[in-house]
Parts: sequence; C-alpha cells; structure tokens
Amino acid sequence: MPVPMLAIPPFPDNVPTHPLRVIDYQLIKAQNEKEMESLWEAAKSLGLWYLKNNGADDEVDAMFDLDAEIIAVPSVEKMEFT
Repeated sequence: MPVPMLAIPPFPDNVPTHPLRVIDYQLIKAQNEKEMESLWEAAKSLGLWYLKNNGADDEVDAMFDLDAEIIAVPSVEKMEFT
C-alpha cells in the first residue's frame, strides 16, 4: 500500500535566506578564470557553495538503482539474511 504524501507548507516569508552560489567543477578543472573567481568569492563571503558537474550524480543514481533492485527482492528471500 503506498504511503500518503504529506503536504509541505510554503517557506515562510519572514525567515531570512541567502543565495547559495553554484560552482561548476568542470570549469574549475579547466581553469576557467571567471569560475575560479566565483569560487574564491563564495569561499570568502559565504564559506560554502553548491558544486555541480562533479560526477556524484552518477554515483547517486546507481545507488538508487541498487536500492530499487533490493526492494524488488521478495521478503521471504530477504529474511534468509536476517
């Protein structure tokens, strides 16, 4: 039986937020001056950033594929390993 999804309330307007700078790892590897400056500014001003194009997405996708395979195994079979 599927689990019902909970409604997520909207993010409150009265909570301060700050934009998170997105850094492209492939541009950093290619020594793109503009991207390296963007990374430096993020490091100085925010202390953190989101790193995209770093190859982790492929690993995460593989992890979820493996999880789906494990879930598909019948419970009786999985109980042999408990």
